[in-house]
Amino acid sequence: LTSRSDTPTLLRPQRVEPVRLTPPPPPVDQNTTGNPIVVDDALQRVLSNDPELTEVNLNNIDDISQETLIRFAEALRPNTHVRVFSLANTRADDPVALAIAKMLRENSSITSLNIESNYVTGKGVMALVQALPGNNTLTELRFHNQRHMCGGQVEMEMVKILRENHTLIKLGYQFNLPGPRMIFGLNCGQCFHRGKSKLLDQ
Repeated sequence: LTSRSDTPTLLRPQRVEPVRLTPPPPPVDQNTTGNPIVVDDALQRVLSNDPELTEVNLNNIDDISQETLIRFAEALRPNTHVRVFSLANTRADDPVALAIAKMLRENSSITSLNIESNYVTGKGVMALVQALPGNNTLTELRFHNQRHMCGGQVEMEMVKILRENHTLIKLGYQFNLPGPRMIFGLNCGQCFHRGKSKLLDQ
């Protein structure tokens, strides 16, 4: 006789879960900022003075090097077709601002410059402003929201220089002191009326 203990126990087959394949991660986007520009191609087009290129938008490209930004500024010095140059939020610092200031002294086509939300100090801002009296084409300049704030003395010097410029209509900067803000507002209003008169005369 075979005892119950000797009877083999039938094991229920284990429920096998289907193998779930994890899909591979999506390919890494080389430009996660949403800015579609191809930096190297744009630089070459600026260097070749491509007449079809009227705007250079480098905004929000956080992995662009400062050396590349300086190369853009240098390439724009003799360029005669680019009207808008934007490099907001690119970690641009004083050397970049100084290169752009030098470009503004020579370039005669750019009408709008945006260097907001960067690391430019009062030194770099002053260099940009000091280039304006000799520039007759720039009508819009934006350099607000820098990591280093401009002090009151810098703002007063800015206003003195800006009063010598007769083409700037829009300034993207919030003065901390009411005095410079009011003086520039009056000067900018006069520039606007002069610019409007020029358009009416054409």
